[in-house]
Formats: sequence, C-alpha cells, structure tokens
Amino acid sequence: MEKVHASGYMVRSGTLKYVYVYVYVHGQDQQLFDLAADPHERHDLSADPGWSGQVARLHELLLDQFDPDALGAAAKESVRRRAVIRDAMTATGTRWDVAGDPPPASRYVR
Repeated sequence: MEKVHASGYMVRSGTLKYVYVYVYVHGQDQQLFDLAADPHERHDLSADPGWSGQVARLHELLLDQFDPDALGAAAKESVRRRAVIRDAMTATGTRWDVAGDPPPASRYVR
C-alpha cells in the first residue's frame, strides 16, 4: 500500500513556475523556474537572493489557494487509516481484487 510522505503544490505566474513541496517528515522545500529562460526546469532560482521577492510573492499566491498544513495532516491520517485496513485484510486473508469468476460453490445461494 502506497504512503504519501510529501504533498506538492505549484503555481504559475507568467513565465515563472513556483513549486512548493510540503514534506511532513523533513520540513518543506521550494523551487522557482523561469520557463522562458529554462523550459526544461533545470535551474532552480529559489535560493538566488535576486529572486527572493518573486519566491515570496508566489508562495503567498499558493497559500491563498492551498493549506499545506491541513492537507498534510489529512494525508498523514489517510495513510494511518489505510495501514489499519491493510493490516486487518492481511490478518483475515481478505483481498480487494478479484481475479476471474468466483469458485462454483460460492456462485449460488441455496
């Protein structure tokens, strides 16, 4: 069963693309790309002091749309709930997937 340890968010303004990764295990990370000058997103500008104003502006724009703390907490809780279900299914031999037709003895109710 997959587990989400980070949630990612992105906003774009003109040629600037700001990516914010909220990792509830290790903190957060951010990236800034100028898509006109770097269309393949190979040069992160977020640590460059000359771009700090754009990073701050785009971060605020992102926070106007998303609440990473609330979404991260919800994702963490979802992982916990799915682990409980996985463990219960493992203990009982229950499976979500069904391959082929059920065995003949279970096809009919008598």
